[in-house]
This record gives sequence, structure tokens and C-alpha cells, in this order.
Amino acid sequence: MPKGCSRNLSDTMAKKEKATAAKRNHARIPAQAAQSCPFCNNTDVVIASNRYAYVIHDKHPYVEGHLLVIPKKHFESIMEMDTKTLCSTMALVKKMEKRLVERLGVSGITIRQNWAPFLNESHLVVRHVHFHIIPRAPNDNLYYKVNRISLPDLRKEELVKRLK
Repeated sequence: MPKGCSRNLSDTMAKKEKATAAKRNHARIPAQAAQSCPFCNNTDVVIASNRYAYVIHDKHPYVEGHLLVIPKKHFESIMEMDTKTLCSTMALVKKMEKRLVERLGVSGITIRQNWAPFLNESHLVVRHVHFHIIPRAPNDNLYYKVNRISLPDLRKEELVKRLK
């Protein structure tokens, strides 16, 4: 079992995965797509790895030290990942965050994972789950222009009910 994942949580999640696997309704990628996947066929220098995932520098970084943590097995979304792979991948995210803070002296970190099947695949959109670890600094303005929305309390309550 991956370090940092409790057996009860892992077992509970595994049971839920089996129960909901048949309900998932997102497209599976054809075998030839995995063969052409740049993360399945990585040629970049691997910074760190474990049995389930590996770390590389982002080819199009936002800032110095921008890393990608990538499961070795091809998944298009987190919903497809088994618990062991997800926990091991996140353990590697944690390890690299700690290294960035301790070895590079970064002031903060943003961890990001995107799933946007509606976007066309390109050199910036890869249909293989991966986590961005982005070093942050005071006044870095990385997300300065993001406009937040305001939700009425009634809408918040409705969303909470739907997501529980």
C-alpha cells in the first residue's frame, strides 16, 4: 500500500471504484493513442520516480522549477485511476513539493491537474493524467487576472446537496 494512504481509506475507495466503474461514461482511448502519447513514451530526463509515477520538468514552464508528476500507466482522468496508483502519484507530488521548498527555497506551491476532454490535443494538451507542481513567490502574478464569481447562498446550498 502506498505510504500515506490508510488501509481503511484505500479499501473503502477500492470498493467504491469497483461499484462505480461500470457507471463511468467517458470515452476510453484506443491502444494506438497510448502508443503516441508523449507521457507513455517519455524521452525527457526523469527527476524522480516510484513504481507508479515519474517526475519531469514541464517543457512549457510557467516558472523555473515547474514540474510534472505523471502516472506510468495511461489514464485520461483521475476518475479512471485505481487507488494505489493515485496514492503513489500523490506521494510523489508531496515528495517533490518538499524538495522544491527545501532545495530551491520556493515560497509556495500550486498543484494543478486539468481534465478538459473538450479541448483538442496539442503540445499543450495531453490526454494523460498529470499533475503540475508550480513554484510560487510573492507577487509572481501567475493567476493575477483570474476573475472570481459570486454565488448566492441558495445556489451554494444546491451545489452542496448535489455533491454530497
